[in-house]
Amino acid sequence: QLPHAALGNLVDIQKSIEPGSDAYSDDAQGLPFLRVADYSKQGITPPQVRLSENFVRDNTEKLAALKPKKESILFSKDGSVGQAYCLREDADFITSGAILHLSVKDKTQVLPDYLTLTLNSKVVQQQAERDAAPAPCGEVVAVVMPGCATRAADRAQHGEPDDHRAGDAPRLRQLRRQYDPHAGPRQRVGDRE
Repeated sequence: QLPHAALGNLVDIQKSIEPGSDAYSDDAQGLPFLRVADYSKQGITPPQVRLSENFVRDNTEKLAALKPKKESILFSKDGSVGQAYCLREDADFITSGAILHLSVKDKTQVLPDYLTLTLNSKVVQQQAERDAAPAPCGEVVAVVMPGCATRAADRAQHGEPDDHRAGDAPRLRQLRRQYDPHAGPRQRVGDRE
């Protein structure tokens, strides 16, 4: 049996808000409001909706705490259920309530990039779609392959810098080639990096 864990044991889960259409801006001004349709596992497109300056001013502290941080995983629980994307930098937007923010608890156990790939795998996608309505997101089971965090654990044990993106790039490329459901037989995601 492959090593596995419930998602709730691997990450902290933060919920966002659903302010309603009354909070939307009538023009291009205001804080970008990311919805499920605005991102995919490949990246983020500029949000079509913004929150009005009045709404932002009245909820400044609350909204500041809801901006996703670098290496947070955006995970959709409604619409296109189970869609995961790992942020490369701190975000200057707010997400809809249909998008959860996942923060890995222990990066020596599982890397955010690796967990994102796992969440986007066919197996986990099918489970997320099947369990979307009755089951909490934290009960989704993520398959954790052996060796996914070996380099990070070794670095932590020896007090080396945790530059896991560079050190684990070959492993991530290999995983993308193996598990990316959209990778074609000749040109796969990992081969383009």
